[in-house]
Amino acid sequence: MSLSKKLYCLVFVLLATAAALLIAAEPNEIQEYDARAESWRLSQSGDAVIYKLTGAENEPDRMEITITERTLDRLAFIVRTYQGERLVEEKPGRISLGDLTRQFYPSELKEQGIEFSKSNEIINGTARAVQKFVQTDGSYEVFSENIPAGGLLRKVDAAGKIVQELVEIHSSKLGSSPVSQIKKETPKPSAFDKKPLSISDLRDEVRREKTDTAKIVIERGEAKDAQTQPFASFLEEVHQDKGQISKKFLDNPALLSFGFDRLKASARYFLTKSAEPSAIQTSEETQPYIATFQSYLYRKGNPKPARARFITIEDDKATTNDVDLEKPFMPDMKLYELPPEAVTILPGAFNCFRVRLVSATPATTVKKEGNNLITAITDKKIEYWITNVMGSTVAVKKIETEKIRRKIAPAEDPAAVLSSEESTRIKKWILEEFTPTGK
Repeated sequence: MSLSKKLYCLVFVLLATAAALLIAAEPNEIQEYDARAESWRLSQSGDAVIYKLTGAENEPDRMEITITERTLDRLAFIVRTYQGERLVEEKPGRISLGDLTRQFYPSELKEQGIEFSKSNEIINGTARAVQKFVQTDGSYEVFSENIPAGGLLRKVDAAGKIVQELVEIHSSKLGSSPVSQIKKETPKPSAFDKKPLSISDLRDEVRREKTDTAKIVIERGEAKDAQTQPFASFLEEVHQDKGQISKKFLDNPALLSFGFDRLKASARYFLTKSAEPSAIQTSEETQPYIATFQSYLYRKGNPKPARARFITIEDDKATTNDVDLEKPFMPDMKLYELPPEAVTILPGAFNCFRVRLVSATPATTVKKEGNNLITAITDKKIEYWITNVMGSTVAVKKIETEKIRRKIAPAEDPAAVLSSEESTRIKKWILEEFTPTGK
């Protein structure tokens, strides 16, 4: 059998292994989460891994696995092998996330002659948990859920020779990361990234926003000038920011609603609320906001979850919130992708995907009060900075902005505006702590 065919067999054997481990526990034995299954579950469309291969002469020396499509419960991918720059073979594959067995007992593997152990290795400049599976002949494989498309980091034969080793990770649009240099240097932000913010920068940013807003509203003349400026929608704004229409994360309403999508996990955020009325001092308050992914809810006879249930704590009040997984998230808004950014918050520094939801059309309401018509135009945007935190997809920063412009006009002459004012409400969530308690 040629090396390329062996490699394809290996890929699909790894899939089958992750999906079909038997559960046969010793008394009081604790289950382990399978890094292979978690890797596939966390992979996104556009993720890719490149492996260096060591085999016989004239055999492929490189293999690439690319995720081509991600839906709620299924992944499609392409496996390509190369010799130099020559494409040797290309095969598509699909995997059902629902078929993967995410947990196993080490004793069950031991009965099959496989020794399981855990350790840490430096991946993308960060110490990450890895799992090692050693066969009876001494050959072994090392996996991490932080590596896309199956999680394989290294495969070593019985003679101790590395036959397959990860050399590069492409994480969607965040660019590539040369794994071979990871232990020598920490990957720097890509050309599109901004310099990472420090914690003090974030705090200074809040102070500057508050101070700058205060300057605007204290000077009555400036406030009046601002009211006379044309009303620009957030849709126009995202076009000016060169946002590209996208579907990234739209199939993940749990993530977009509460900031993460890992069952049983919880996140604690700094929630800052502020208001920016045009003629009075800005008010601002910061408080803790805690969200926990409690459970999935199912419809009778349907194996797919219909809703995700979260418990949130805000103002010391616990609230149960259900997210519909069967309907589009915010169908009245459009999603745009902007260049990735690097941010630094309390849990650490992260390169983040940046997406923004904006109102497709600002909502307009008109009501009559006495002899006047009151027209309100409401525009909204929600911006996310999304990355991988402790092996889970998490929004480390989220800002929701709602802008309302009200005008009063005589009912008999709507064009004659008597007064106009604009106000803005902002909610900002910044991650303080994330706990993947499902592990």
